[in-house]
Amino acid sequence: MDKEKNLNEIMDRDKSSLVDGKVIDHRIVIKNSHKEATEKSVITSLKEFVKKNEKLYYFIIKILSPICPNEGYLKRFIGNHKEGVVLNLGSGNKRIGEHIINVDLFNYKNVDIVTDLKSMSVKSASADAALSVAVLEHVDNPEVAIAETARVLKKGGECFFTTPFVFGFHASPYDFTRWTHEGLRKMFERHGLEVIEVGIQSGPTSAFLCITIDFLSILLSFGIKQLYEIWTIIFMLILWPFKFMDLILIKIPFSKVIAANFYIIARKK
Repeated sequence: MDKEKNLNEIMDRDKSSLVDGKVIDHRIVIKNSHKEATEKSVITSLKEFVKKNEKLYYFIIKILSPICPNEGYLKRFIGNHKEGVVLNLGSGNKRIGEHIINVDLFNYKNVDIVTDLKSMSVKSASADAALSVAVLEHVDNPEVAIAETARVLKKGGECFFTTPFVFGFHASPYDFTRWTHEGLRKMFERHGLEVIEVGIQSGPTSAFLCITIDFLSILLSFGIKQLYEIWTIIFMLILWPFKFMDLILIKIPFSKVIAANFYIIARKK
């Protein structure tokens, strides 16, 4: 279906307008960068600079990040939802499918609906599916964001989320929450969503590398923030190949006790 037609059908006209093919929420101040971050680190500033080049940014994330790039579950979910209205909540600047509608608080080039995930300018029961990758921890009230996701989904509509568990603090521009696999399941069930599947997205190797890189960088920083950030980049460049051990370890069920990230698939009853 035509994406602009879908946008016209699902937008809440009391809260937003369609401007140049993009839905703009009336209630929020449009930001093109994370200006609300009170103190930007070297890594955060570098991330924001590189993020303007979508392909370069996601290449660096996929290769040099200590997190194993296991996208199989996400691709399976997208493959199961090739038709209808599919929302990517907290999409950033990445376009992962031409039929998928990008939703974000920030007005990046590839965003289709500029709105807050805690109060979306999207009609109730208008989306067939929704997905969100590594976003929920950056929302100050994730319970409200899940309730909003349930609201905009049609009955029987499905959602796919990934969330961190054993993972270091990473502000973008903020970072608030972590979930065990059991806590993740309960949170979705509280909002009337039937949990279909909970699994390991990134396993214990990714968790180990994240903690090890931070530990070594702190140890060798001598309390100097700039030195800590430089060591972080150096150790990422040295240790990133080891993350691919996770392609084997995520198949072991009890790896969930120290998994870096979980994924969850749920359906609106």
